[in-house]
Amino acid sequence: MGDVLLATPVFQALKESYPGCWVGALVRPATVSLLQPHPFVDEVIADDPTGAHEGWKGFWRLAGEIRSKHADVGLVLWPTRRNMKALYWGGVSNILSFGRRPFQWMWGDGIFRRRLGHLRRHEVENNLEVAGLVGASAFRPLMTISLTEEDQKFSYNFYAHHRVKVAEKVVGLFPGHGGSAVLKVPLSTYVQVAVELRQAGLKVMVGVGPSERAETEAWHRAFGQSATLWSDPDWSLGRLAAAISRWNVFVGMSTGPMHLASALGVPVVSLFTPIDGNTPRRWGPWGVPSIILTPGLPILCPDCFGNRCPYYNCMSRIPVAEIVQAVGQILSRSHGDYPHRGTK
Repeated sequence: MGDVLLATPVFQALKESYPGCWVGALVRPATVSLLQPHPFVDEVIADDPTGAHEGWKGFWRLAGEIRSKHADVGLVLWPTRRNMKALYWGGVSNILSFGRRPFQWMWGDGIFRRRLGHLRRHEVENNLEVAGLVGASAFRPLMTISLTEEDQKFSYNFYAHHRVKVAEKVVGLFPGHGGSAVLKVPLSTYVQVAVELRQAGLKVMVGVGPSERAETEAWHRAFGQSATLWSDPDWSLGRLAAAISRWNVFVGMSTGPMHLASALGVPVVSLFTPIDGNTPRRWGPWGVPSIILTPGLPILCPDCFGNRCPYYNCMSRIPVAEIVQAVGQILSRSHGDYPHRGTK
């Protein structure tokens, strides 16, 4: 989810620089709804390697779908053998990407080295560097997502059912991590944050994924089902986005839902691990008011070494009081009705 959202400024740059060009996106089926519809994407091709495009026959079917679009240029943001080969056999005449992997030279037409320091730049900036290979740029790059009328109606009915008033401020907590976070904040921390925010008179909602059943059950035991959203497998990403768009503050780790909140213009309190490859400078919220909290360790770790590390389980070091204070700071900045600049 996050990678697709971080790519949306590239679509914006292409449309702003070349208004009449056709822009297509090759993504996995799970994220199609993030780009359908989308103001800067004309068509979405879903690469389904475990379904319609499984095996060699499926791969050639995918290449045929790409070939039917008659694309002139392919910008590869995350080079893999599969997507490079799919564009090549799909008849894309100019395949451009950054990197030095052998398969890129085999299947690509223009392979470039990134500018030094790309690991210290935001991923949106790195993606826009790829757009720059064709002279595209955006005046004010934002992550963007469109909400369908059906999803907005679902969100309205959901909050009406749970008696959330239109003018009521909602703080959303997202304790889940979907396996994308190496370390995670203890669920007990989120529960205590919710208790204190409720005592302060704020409405608190929690988002968990259908695969994170343990978190869902623990939350239900603490607050009941009325406080939970997206615990049902039937929830689509569109419904999740529409529900999060109602939040006045998002609280959670650096995961896909955090980037979804950013794309919706929702201010963020983000909890980051001290791992060097997961710095907020590269993966933090983009384009919205935000406060970053970390465990405050004296070192930046190359990776998580588990219980061999003297600071193991370091995310539990982030105090509940700091998270609650950060939420209060964002709300006090008069961003309670912050415009959803990322939606179209």
